[in-house]
Amino acid sequence: MTGIYKTGTIALDNNSSIVIGTGTLFQTVANAREGDLFTLDGNTLYEIYQVDTETQLRIRNLVTGTKYQGESVSGVNYAIVRNFAASADAQIASDVVSLQQRWHEREREMTQWFASEANYHQITDIKGDKVLVITPTGLNNLVDGPVDIEDFGLISAVESQSLDLNDFPPGIFYTRALAIAHQPTDFGDGVKLVVTNKSDEIFYQKIVEISTAKARYRIANAVENADKWQILGGDGDVFPPADHLHSWESITDKPETFPSEPHSHSWDSVTNKPDQATRWPSFSEVTGMVSKNQLPPVSSKVNSVFDAIADTELGVGELVETVSYFGDFADQNKAYGGNVYLKISGQSNDQDLCQYVYTDDGNTLVALFPDGVVKPEQAGAKPKTSFNSGDAISVANAVATALRYPLIFEGQDYDCGNKSFQINVYRTRWEGTNGMGTYLKWNAVPENGYAVQLYGEDVYEQNDRMSKSVFKGINIVGASKNNEYDADAVQLSGNTSATKLSCCALEKVNIRGFKITFRYHDYCWKIHLTNCRTIGGCIETPPEAWNGAYDMGECMVIRDCFLADTSGKTSYFRRGEWKIIGTSFNNHPIEVLGGCIWTMMGSHIENPLNNSLTTKFLTVKGYAKAVLRDTWVTTNNRALIEPPLISEVPDDKTGGLFLDNVTWNMNNVYNPRGNGYDHQYIVGGSGRCGAKGMNYLGFQTYWAQPIAEWTNMLGNGGFEQGDTSGWSIRIIDTSGGDNASCDLIAEATEDVPRGGSYVGKFTANYGGSGGVQGGELYQGVPCKGGDLVTGGVYLKNDWDASDNAGLFQVIIYFFDASGNRIDFPDQYGNTISSYVPARYQTHVEDWAYRQIGVIAPKGAARVEVCVQVLTNTATPTSINAWVDNFHVEVQEYM
Repeated sequence: MTGIYKTGTIALDNNSSIVIGTGTLFQTVANAREGDLFTLDGNTLYEIYQVDTETQLRIRNLVTGTKYQGESVSGVNYAIVRNFAASADAQIASDVVSLQQRWHEREREMTQWFASEANYHQITDIKGDKVLVITPTGLNNLVDGPVDIEDFGLISAVESQSLDLNDFPPGIFYTRALAIAHQPTDFGDGVKLVVTNKSDEIFYQKIVEISTAKARYRIANAVENADKWQILGGDGDVFPPADHLHSWESITDKPETFPSEPHSHSWDSVTNKPDQATRWPSFSEVTGMVSKNQLPPVSSKVNSVFDAIADTELGVGELVETVSYFGDFADQNKAYGGNVYLKISGQSNDQDLCQYVYTDDGNTLVALFPDGVVKPEQAGAKPKTSFNSGDAISVANAVATALRYPLIFEGQDYDCGNKSFQINVYRTRWEGTNGMGTYLKWNAVPENGYAVQLYGEDVYEQNDRMSKSVFKGINIVGASKNNEYDADAVQLSGNTSATKLSCCALEKVNIRGFKITFRYHDYCWKIHLTNCRTIGGCIETPPEAWNGAYDMGECMVIRDCFLADTSGKTSYFRRGEWKIIGTSFNNHPIEVLGGCIWTMMGSHIENPLNNSLTTKFLTVKGYAKAVLRDTWVTTNNRALIEPPLISEVPDDKTGGLFLDNVTWNMNNVYNPRGNGYDHQYIVGGSGRCGAKGMNYLGFQTYWAQPIAEWTNMLGNGGFEQGDTSGWSIRIIDTSGGDNASCDLIAEATEDVPRGGSYVGKFTANYGGSGGVQGGELYQGVPCKGGDLVTGGVYLKNDWDASDNAGLFQVIIYFFDASGNRIDFPDQYGNTISSYVPARYQTHVEDWAYRQIGVIAPKGAARVEVCVQVLTNTATPTSINAWVDNFHVEVQEYM
């Protein structure tokens, strides 16, 4: 006993010193001795003064020295505590030796357990308790067919104190050495092994009498109905009696001769096989995989696996190490595909020339992969483009999946032919480790329409097994630019619930030569693309129709990637939640559809090498929502004539396209207005959109652009309501009287052609008495300091405003929260009371366009935009100005 012993239970009568144990080993395991402490409750301590047997000892009160004075008890727990203070040095030394002896005994028991041909073997656990543990042989006998011990762990039975089989909990237990209620009538009072499985629908119990190997089972819908025991295999024919021997003379029907040398039998030559047996068990089913430090010394070392195949001097059970797979060192920079193999008897495993390799003498080499990884060269691949390694990579992938090892590509170039690879990332992963990059190259369209398909398993509670970089450091290469294969480079998930892919990353993956770079299937969520690069090809996602059962699109991330030149194709994001972070989309059109939520942050959009003047960067449709945040948008100084951003999300949806702190770099060559748009809109279409914190590079040298038709803050800016609602008139008269007057009407466009149905006609009337007379047509909208006021207006007049013959101009005023007009500095530092983006001193016979762009000064709360028309003695009595498509918006500073 190393400290505390409490196995079994005890009985103790009032006014008695004798403790009677049940299931105890006071002498051999507890090693109890005089002076040790005994307690029932941890509070009252007794001194052991005599140990009689394994089940009896004597105690007295530690303080008074009297007998036990408590209530009589039976079947209760207890504890014996070693009293080291009462031990002499010699005794302590003796205890250490005893501990070492028990440890060696336990090592001996474990060795016997592993080699035992019995179904159960008794082992002493670390506390000194005897535990009946099922052996590897017992596992094979307990279920139909071979069992891999790695699938179950170490199955063991512990002793149950219950005296009724109906009360046994689910699990594997062994009984005390006595008769148990509800046991089969022909069972005695020896130890029994009990396996119980029960639920609300079924009760199943199996019992084996260890001393006789009798086996029985009972099954019913509930324990109370399980009153009949069925014979399982007949008495004695399932498990042999424990610890028995047969003399040579007692064996009957012995053969007269025996083979003189080691030999093997094919499966077909074996007679009287069990009906359920179809083959010899595999090496891993019997042994399990072993680590490098478990291997015995290598018996020989050869250049190639083919040398090992031909080595007839290598004995069964010996190890051989290969330097490479083919042994063609002269054709390689270094040896590839080396491994360690164990030679086993026979050829019962299917040969794959990787994990299992048949030898010339009728045996099998079993690859042990001592580095804990599988390499394609160990299946016969070569890292060179003149050698088709497709089949070998498929075999290596299957072996890596079976062993749950990663598949590691150490070479630079692999010719994959036209193979398609399915990778179960729940059980393996692929990684290229070559310093110059690992390239998997296809010389034809992949046979199944994809180069690689990454899939997982429907294991929601265990998807942490996929939480890793499942595909890393690998370049996928197809056809040349603009001649890409009509196939997918990477498919994500197998498009079924059983092959669900989640919680994993693809890292440093480069793709070129495929029309589809990444195809996201249904049953695919929380996938990260990190540091990936694509040239040619685009991204595809499942159809827009959403079904929650498909489990697609949660928390998808594309981070630090460079996705360029789709050869005119568009990437579609139809469902899910997408975060695009630190990523460049170059010459890569994007559409966000359906109910997709798509956010680009700290990223970059441009169109290098694309000479189209109408290219589309990003289009949002349906009820999707796309946000560009802290992102740079540029055309590399090309003169686009249409907005590169489009929103078609209707007003009754909450989606749309929104720009937040976007840097816009179009310079003065940007000209959608010259291609039928009313203004230099950034966003085309008629859908919902908005912007704040816009950063216009070159703002001092060109006008900032308005966002979209949808963002116009003026009411009835184009007078298309057929009236003048939304507009106000302010009279200006410097004559000292009330002589001036103004009129505003919505005039039909057939009289003054411009577009649409109506334009605004603003008339200023001179009433005499000198001075300047007329007015201002205006609207006001709220703003705050630092906001950007932008927009534009179309104008014309019917008089010559030269030589101060009246005034015709567009004016912007700012007011504070109290309604006071604010003076503010212009871009040159001069203090001004108004901003005049347009002043005409000529006859504007044809429609002229004026763009607006100014930053609201500090303290501003309202901005007014005005068209001012003034008459004087040098003009006709009445002058007219026409106004149409007046657009003003306030883009928030932050």
